[in-house]
Amino acid sequence: MAARKADRRSHIIAKGTSEAEPFTSPVHGGGAARLPSVNRARHGSALREQLERVRAELDARGAAPRPVGVEAPNGFYLEFESPPGFTLKLESLESSRTGIELIAVRAEHDQTTATVFVPHGQIEHFVKRVEEYVGEVSKKGRPKHQALIASIANIRLAVATSFWTDDLDLLPAATTLAWWEVWLRGNDDETLTRFRNQAKAMKIVVGDRRQTFPERTVVLAQGRLAEFAASLPFLDTLAELRRVDKVGSFFSR
Repeated sequence: MAARKADRRSHIIAKGTSEAEPFTSPVHGGGAARLPSVNRARHGSALREQLERVRAELDARGAAPRPVGVEAPNGFYLEFESPPGFTLKLESLESSRTGIELIAVRAEHDQTTATVFVPHGQIEHFVKRVEEYVGEVSKKGRPKHQALIASIANIRLAVATSFWTDDLDLLPAATTLAWWEVWLRGNDDETLTRFRNQAKAMKIVVGDRRQTFPERTVVLAQGRLAEFAASLPFLDTLAELRRVDKVGSFFSR
C-alpha cells in the first residue's frame, strides 16, 4: 500500500522531541478475529456469482477499442467490501506470488472497503479461494480461507471513488474540474510515462514534477472524476487519489 502521511518526511530526523510513558495495548487476548455468521454454501455461491459477473464485465471491456497510443492494461482493479460491523482480512487480499496488490483501504460507517490490483489472468486466485472455502477444510477442521472469505460481503470491479482515500465529503463532484494528488503503483520512469499516456488520452493534465517513495510515485493532475472513471478500463498505474489543499505548496511538504 502507499506510504501514508507519517512517513512522507523520511529525510527529516527530529531529536529530543519525545519522552517515555507507560503503554497499555488496546488489543486484548490473542484469539481469532470475529467473523460474521454465514451459510457456507450460500455465501460461497454468492461470491462466485459476483466473480463471474466481474469476468463478464472484463470480457466486455476487452472487446471495446482503446484510445490511440494507449497500451493494453496489465490488469484491473477489484473492490472488496466487508459486511456491516466487520473488517476485511486485508493481508490475505494480497499475493506477491501472483502480483495481486492491495492498494487502498477506507472505512465508511461500520464497513471496510479495499481496492486491489489484479494482473490479468489472476482472478482465478480468488475463484480458487472461494471454491476451497466451500469444499475443503483445514487441518483444524475449519473451512479453508474462512477468515478471508467470510469477511467479504461483496466483490466488484472498482470505480473511480474506490481510489479516494480522503474524507468522502471532500471528494469533488464528477464534473468538477479539480487538482488531484495522484499516487501511482511504482516509482520508476516507465510507470510515470505510462500514466502520462493514459491521462493524455482522457484529457487529464499531469504536472511536470513528482515525488517518489518506495513503490510509489506521486504527481499532481488536473481533471474531472468522470474522466478518471472513464479511464479505468485501460488504466493500470493508479494506486490512490487524494485532495490537494494548495497546488503551489504540494512539493514543499
